Amino acid sequence: MVTVDALQSLQVDDVIYYRPYSYRQVYDKWGNYSERCNSSRRFQVMSIDLTGQIIKTRVKTARYYAIHNLRFDDLLACTDTRIIPQAKTRKFAPRSKSYYAFSYSDGGKAIPTETNDCTVRALAIALDAPYTWAHEHMRAHGRQERHGGNPFRAYPTAFYNGKKLIRATMGFGQNGIRLTVNGWIKSGILPERAILSITGHVFAVVNGVVMDTWKPGARHIVDTGWEVVEA
Repeated sequence: MVTVDALQSLQVDDVIYYRPYSYRQVYDKWGNYSERCNSSRRFQVMSIDLTGQIIKTRVKTARYYAIHNLRFDDLLACTDTRIIPQAKTRKFAPRSKSYYAFSYSDGGKAIPTETNDCTVRALAIALDAPYTWAHEHMRAHGRQERHGGNPFRAYPTAFYNGKKLIRATMGFGQNGIRLTVNGWIKSGILPERAILSITGHVFAVVNGVVMDTWKPGARHIVDTGWEVVEA
């Protein structure tokens, strides 16, 4: 059971475990009637109105967040109410912006019939090179049309307009580092131009903005990467 002082000292993103006193009617297959109390729900604090004694919260559902206003009197009357600091729960993501910037770009695709060309697009965007040049470079290193190429073979020899690609030295796979796409971009240690690789796909990142024809999942683990440097 919580106290008034505990409610007044709540911080944004704290989580309240609360089971409202509401019952639902249940009939089993034999027609027997019973009442069941709703289970506890996790309410994440968004704002607190101390004057009106109302806490604005949100509840995480499968696809969205539902907004609920909780009153101090209801929380104090419930013996099952608990408060968990946000730092001690991973159920909710921080309310700050958590997803990276994205800009649609096909790298100036000049061959409409080409598919499975993420290695070509990423190379053209990262080096600011024509799509046809990147396409020819990947073809010279074993890529067949409409098939994915091998960036580990082609990228180390890529050179265009005084720029080249090298394997990134940002610590991929070292000391157990396994960050997501969102984690690497938000870390602030990516170079101005880079290429990141996830399972089955590569894409370019320019000034912290992912440039591709579709938005890779923010939670995909980054396997490795390449950065653009002066030759």
